[in-house]
Amino acid sequence: METARKPKEWLLVKEINPPAARTVRAAAVQYMNQAGMEQADLAREIGYKRQTLNFFINNRYTELGNRDDIIRARLWDYMERHPLAGLDGDIPTKLLHTSDTQLILERIEQAHQRQRVIVLEGPPGTSKTTVLKWQAERSRQKRSDTFYLRAWYGILGKPLLRGLARLAGANGYGDRDRILRNLVRRLRQRHPAVLLIDEAQHLLYQRADAFEQLRDVIDLSGCGCVLAGHFNFVRALSDGLGRDLEQWLSRIDLHEHLRGLEADEIDQLADQYLGQELPPDVRKMLIQFASARDRNAHQRSALLPSSERRMPFRYLSIRRVRKFFERVEELREIKENRDKPLGAVARVALKLLMAPAGRAL
Repeated sequence: METARKPKEWLLVKEINPPAARTVRAAAVQYMNQAGMEQADLAREIGYKRQTLNFFINNRYTELGNRDDIIRARLWDYMERHPLAGLDGDIPTKLLHTSDTQLILERIEQAHQRQRVIVLEGPPGTSKTTVLKWQAERSRQKRSDTFYLRAWYGILGKPLLRGLARLAGANGYGDRDRILRNLVRRLRQRHPAVLLIDEAQHLLYQRADAFEQLRDVIDLSGCGCVLAGHFNFVRALSDGLGRDLEQWLSRIDLHEHLRGLEADEIDQLADQYLGQELPPDVRKMLIQFASARDRNAHQRSALLPSSERRMPFRYLSIRRVRKFFERVEELREIKENRDKPLGAVARVALKLLMAPAGRAL
């Protein structure tokens, strides 16, 4: 049993700050199942014996008088540095071809090839996250020069650097300057590269520490960047915080607002994915289900010139329409539903989605 605690290992524990043992155990079991690894394989990767890892997985490690800080840190570090592809259930196999989806893809390509900084802003359900993840996964399978990171509340500069370094395959340990140098070096090797930052409004936490750190990465590496987020992100930049971020504002090349689906796009999508038009009553119910209220429309219009202030207060959620098509396809795969007309299956799908749980989408 490995009981020795080297100084460097305690520095690793402090640096990684792994979650509780129960969380690490569950994540390790899932990781081995998804990766097709045996305990001996994973133990070898983290520098432990199979028996030691088995004690930890079965919650017997601390019973032997050993602290589990180091093995937790090593396991968590390994799983973060070697993420498994294709495990994110939010990444669809195909995208809905809408005006917003096409706009997001075009802006990603523009940021990628021309090293632009582009802001994408829109209400929930306009496919920001879905398209960013889809494009990053597609790039990973081909070139590995597009990196998706979802910011979280309370994120600071160093955790942002570590997250980006992990995605780019760079060494993410040490002080900020060292991590920054490693990350910039790797991004330059993969030039042209683009960073896709989701939930960008969280970068403004604590006097925009993470936001300013991201500017260093972009300036030194020459990569492009797409910042996708809530309207609060744009509003914060337009308010007093923007005066403290003049260097950042001068680097933003384009700001796009996503408006959601148009009603006529539903007919095109139905013909594309279901092979026929929806019955009129089903179409009406789908529009009712997909309709959502843009709670920031009034505040957003105040930032626009007076000639452009006619902002709709409701929009059609692309996410809800996508869930409808997915549910219809799932129901049509059931043997009892194969001979039923599309309208009957679609009505059942909508009835399931319009239940309280479905309306939370």
